[in-house]
Amino acid sequence: MNTLEDRLRDAYRGAAETVRPEAIGNLGDQARALQHKTAWRARVMVPLAAAAAVSVIAVLAAVVVPHALPGHRRAGQAASQNRRHSTSAAPATAGTQPAFFVALDGNGGSLSVRSATTGALVTRVRAPRHGVDFGAVGTADGRTFIAGVVRSGHCRTGLYQFRLSGTGRPSSLTPFAVPELNGLLPSQTIAVSADGQTIAYSAQTCTGRTGPVPSFLAVTNVATRHTRQWAYPGQADVMSVSLSADGHLLAYNIAVTKLFASVARVLPTDAAPGTAARRSRTVAQAAQFGPQTDIITDAITADGSAVYFTTNPTGTATGTATGKGKPPAWQLHLADLTTGRSRVVATYAGWPFDLAADPSGRFLLIQSQLGSAISTPQLARLDTATGKVTYLQAAWIGGDRVAPMAW
Repeated sequence: MNTLEDRLRDAYRGAAETVRPEAIGNLGDQARALQHKTAWRARVMVPLAAAAAVSVIAVLAAVVVPHALPGHRRAGQAASQNRRHSTSAAPATAGTQPAFFVALDGNGGSLSVRSATTGALVTRVRAPRHGVDFGAVGTADGRTFIAGVVRSGHCRTGLYQFRLSGTGRPSSLTPFAVPELNGLLPSQTIAVSADGQTIAYSAQTCTGRTGPVPSFLAVTNVATRHTRQWAYPGQADVMSVSLSADGHLLAYNIAVTKLFASVARVLPTDAAPGTAARRSRTVAQAAQFGPQTDIITDAITADGSAVYFTTNPTGTATGTATGKGKPPAWQLHLADLTTGRSRVVATYAGWPFDLAADPSGRFLLIQSQLGSAISTPQLARLDTATGKVTYLQAAWIGGDRVAPMAW
């Protein structure tokens, strides 16, 4: 196995490592399984030929990007495209961009507060006490945040809240109204409704045995603490969850593996308990965009009318293993939940890693990795109303890593 394949095998591991094996004592085997749950590339991608990949990235940067990225379109061009696809939902145009975002940047003992204008570090939020690590973060309004923590010897996720001031300074961490959740939460899988009254999450429970463990999607009413949940296979990789502003619709995705096809789905949060697949509606199937295609992340719009999702080739479909075929690229789509139709919003170089919508649904933070060894992080802020894209500082993310964020 060459060094490049090793690096691909380690992709996504950085975020999951905020929950360390020792954090749950004798359940270390299950913790390690959770750590590797997001290392999806290792199961579906072949080794890339470094020289070939470097050359195709250069071609993509020179040819694809100038014509496809939102930042390279005039506002009038973006509007014209929307008119041609008038049957697709238009993203929300109201709302002001949040001033800050909060990220899980690989340091489990703290969260980073960063400028949403530049990406620069403002300050850090330290873990509430020694021996606990941050594992998830979500927000209702871009100012009040909920953070999940895991502590040694427990298979539960504690919840804390804090608020950012106008200058990005955090208040003290205090226990959230729902102080604990059953199970461990993968790092990108907690969401909060706009009124702060509903939280949604994906979790794995611990059974004291190795192998697949029970997994479920859940929503909890903050006021009543009533929880409704829907099971999904423990070997399925649910990579992201998001909620409509009113908390009535939950969007999630399943990444492609040898066992499961990749899909984007929505689930009514008042659905009867059962299996997630049976209670959900499929928004997009990755296979419809080509063989070996993956949907690695998605995000529902605030009004619940549409879902943004990513698609990217994997394995031999990248064309880079032999230096033949199309260079690697991924696309951002918008699916209209009324018509069932979707359209391509933009095409990007490299590999998609994460997608986060602000509370208004107008702005997206988009993480990707560039280069032959997915070693160059890129962070873009997209204004979906104008098509304008702004690139933020991204070196802090690191190569081959994802930094889940909320804003």
